[in-house]
Amino acid sequence: MWHLGKCPERLAGAVGACYPYKMARSKAKISSEGQITLPAAVLEALQVGAGDVVAFEVHADGVNVVPEHRPDRFAAYVGKYRAGKGQSAEEIDCWLREMRGR
Repeated sequence: MWHLGKCPERLAGAVGACYPYKMARSKAKISSEGQITLPAAVLEALQVGAGDVVAFEVHADGVNVVPEHRPDRFAAYVGKYRAGKGQSAEEIDCWLREMRGR
């Protein structure tokens, strides 16, 4: 039996967020390689698609299937290319004015 996970914070406030907890029964057959194909209803409820990652959380009372947090693709670059690093706000503003020709 599949239990859909709780609403992740990243979906709070989104249209149709927090998976529509409709009681639906879906089946998936396990292949000889141990793989499954998630039914379309489950993909839609989890709001995931091709290339997304889901986690299986095994508990004593069942299994939760939850989408993994998608890393921000720009997070690695935050603060990396800071030309004004170590300068005051006024110095940075002055530098920006010079760069803009003002």
